[in-house]
Amino acid sequence: MEEHHIGIDKNLEVMNETRKDVVTRFTSKYTIEEAEHLMLENPEKGVYLFTETEVGTHEKPGFFSRYAPSIIYAINLDLPPEQRRIFYSGNRFNYGLNKLSYLLSTIDKSIMHGLYSQSQMRSKIHTLNSIVGILNRNSFRMEEPPDEREFSLDEIVENLIEVKLRASNLLAQLEIPEGDRIKELKFYENSLKYPSIFRELLGENLEKILLYGSSATAEGNDYDNLLIIRKLDREVYFRIRDLKPYEGNKPVGCVLVEEALFHKYMLSNANNRIVASTGKLIFGDSLLVPVDSDYSIVQKELYHAAMGTMQLRSALNLAFANARDLFGKEGLFEFFMKIPRFTLAAFLATEHYFKRGKYWFFEKNEVLPVLKDRFGYDIPKLEDDEEFIKQSFLRANEVNSRIIDEYYDDSRLRSPAEIIVKVLGVQDGALTSEFEGKKMVICNSEEHSLVGENVPVEIIRRGKIIVARRH
Repeated sequence: MEEHHIGIDKNLEVMNETRKDVVTRFTSKYTIEEAEHLMLENPEKGVYLFTETEVGTHEKPGFFSRYAPSIIYAINLDLPPEQRRIFYSGNRFNYGLNKLSYLLSTIDKSIMHGLYSQSQMRSKIHTLNSIVGILNRNSFRMEEPPDEREFSLDEIVENLIEVKLRASNLLAQLEIPEGDRIKELKFYENSLKYPSIFRELLGENLEKILLYGSSATAEGNDYDNLLIIRKLDREVYFRIRDLKPYEGNKPVGCVLVEEALFHKYMLSNANNRIVASTGKLIFGDSLLVPVDSDYSIVQKELYHAAMGTMQLRSALNLAFANARDLFGKEGLFEFFMKIPRFTLAAFLATEHYFKRGKYWFFEKNEVLPVLKDRFGYDIPKLEDDEEFIKQSFLRANEVNSRIIDEYYDDSRLRSPAEIIVKVLGVQDGALTSEFEGKKMVICNSEEHSLVGENVPVEIIRRGKIIVARRH
């Protein structure tokens, strides 16, 4: 099997560098001192410092093993079999789907508020290609831009639009399980001014506007919206480019979703329950919102936390290489500094689910006191100072890693039928192992598993020979 058929992007997430330009180190505890030393020691490379709780060991899965499997795959490529981390091949679709939803949600506001840049464009193209690899949908791949080329602002926007359109078309092709139930939202009377701006710009193409999150409860620093439109095309983006809408002194952000894809988008999105519980329809008569099961929402939040963690880890490289690029970009800086809050919220929701059997959405005012009291972290405000920015990213990464170390418990998430066994050989294309003194044949194994590597399996038939399948 050739490597490009494996379906996992070989680069570590977000970074555009080739693997030879990536330095990966493992530690028992993430510290500012160790991370800063690695950054200063490797100024021309992408640096990633991981804890054992995040990436696991040869014998025990980590947080990324379940919720960011392509990270583990990329790490394992350079490790001998006896040191490889546990890799869950069966989690690829869910991880790819959540990553796709995340990508779909993080382009429109940049175009609308003029926050696009060379590095962002390259990152989004790379992220799309990573998703394409994970989901084995190579027809949606974009050509990676050459490092030496400088792009005009128009070219940057055009490429970002192309990423969004390809990502939307990819979502349209995926089969996504139905939600747990449907919730109907009726029009919510409001005095907001910005809906009329979008109605004027988009005309009959605009179907509905859904305000959600803390902004819908008058607690947020901005207004988060879903704009549901009949047809998503380049013309829509040309109309909203550099619009920079505000309501009073708060910026208005939007994610554009084609009406035909709304249900799929919602069922792939970690914000599914947030939208359903806080959403207010501020334009349109009514809206049917699919609501996922409690367990699925908890899983999505953990995938979301893993992606945010990797974004924050990658952004540390940006902070050390080009801290000045963040000058004056309060929103972008805040986005990264808030990632520990979202990671903590995901784990608090997981704790609540396993204790009480129900999902609970933890509001900002519930999370921030825990973040401050238990982890000593106050979300900082941007200062246009290079050293301040570097230290802020180091601190955010340290706190985020501490949250994972404290809360992640793999035993809670493991299926009762799941076991971890050592690969002993390959027979007729299947892996072989032993369990309880009997030979085991492991089916459904697409990856290049090596003799000596530990893999997670689920037993599907017992007898003289045990038959199992890869997790």
